[in-house]
Amino acid sequence: MKLIEIPQFPTLRGQDAIEVLNEIIREFEEQKGKELTEKQAKALIKFANGLISSIEAEMSSGTSDRNKPKRALFKKFEDAILPRLQFLK
Repeated sequence: MKLIEIPQFPTLRGQDAIEVLNEIIREFEEQKGKELTEKQAKALIKFANGLISSIEAEMSSGTSDRNKPKRALFKKFEDAILPRLQFLK
C-alpha cells in the first residue's frame, strides 16, 4: 500500500468542522465497496457522526474555545486514520 502525504489543514471549529465532517461522510459513502469495505465505511461514518455530536454538544453548552489545545482523541484519530485514507486527495 502506498501512503500519501496529507497536507496540513487549518483548524476548524463549530459549524465549519461539522460541514467538513459531513463532506467526509459523503466521501465514505461513495467509497463503500470501492476503496472501503462496507464495514470500514460504516465504522468511519459512525466515528465522524460521533465527532459531529460532540461538536454540537460543545457548541450548545458554550464550552467551545478556540485557544484549547488539540484534544487527545482527535490527535489519535489524525495520527492513526488520516494517513491511511489514500482516496482523500
